[in-house]
Amino acid sequence: YSYIFRHEHRYMDTLTIGPLFRTLIKKNNILECFAGYTKKRYLETPLMAEEDRDSTGMDAYLSWIWFFKREGFFNLRYEFLYDDTEGVNWENYGNRLTFNVTLPIIRRLTFQFSSDAHFQDFSNRHTVFGKHRVDHTYTILAGFTIKILKQVDLILQYTRTRCDSNIAIYDYTRNLLSSGIEIRF
Repeated sequence: YSYIFRHEHRYMDTLTIGPLFRTLIKKNNILECFAGYTKKRYLETPLMAEEDRDSTGMDAYLSWIWFFKREGFFNLRYEFLYDDTEGVNWENYGNRLTFNVTLPIIRRLTFQFSSDAHFQDFSNRHTVFGKHRVDHTYTILAGFTIKILKQVDLILQYTRTRCDSNIAIYDYTRNLLSSGIEIRF
C-alpha cells in the first residue's frame, strides 16, 4: 500500500496484492516472479469524467538480482502493467524494463545507477485530441549514498525523465536534483 503526497496535498493511494515467488539461484542470485491485482485512487477530482485516472488492473513482473560484491548488486526487471481506468483517456497497457546497479566505491561511499524504459499504449482514442495516445518514458537516475553514522546515510541524486508522447501536452523532459537523509531504526 502506498499513500502519496504532492505539493503538501493528498495525491493518490495505491494498493497492490498478489503472490510473490522468490527463490535463491546459486549463492548470490535471486529470481522473483510476481502477478497481482492493483487498485489506484487519485485524490484530486478530475476536470471531466474522461480524465478520471482511478483504476483497477494488473501488475506482473520477473526480476533477477545478482549480489556480486558486499553491498553491491545488479538488478534487471521486466514488468507488464494494465490500468483499467474510470476515464477512457487513461486506460493503458504498459511494458517496463528496469536496470539497477549499486556499487560500493570506498568504505562509506556507494554509487547508484538506475535506468527505466516504460512503453504505454493507451486503449482508446483521446476524447480531446482525437488520436490514439502512445507514450515512451525513459528515466535515468545516478546518485551517491554517503554513510554518516551506522544507521544514517546522506543521499545525493540526479534524475532525468523524458516522456516522448505523440500528444504534445503529455510530452516533457524533467531534470531533478535531490538530497536527503535516511535514518534506519
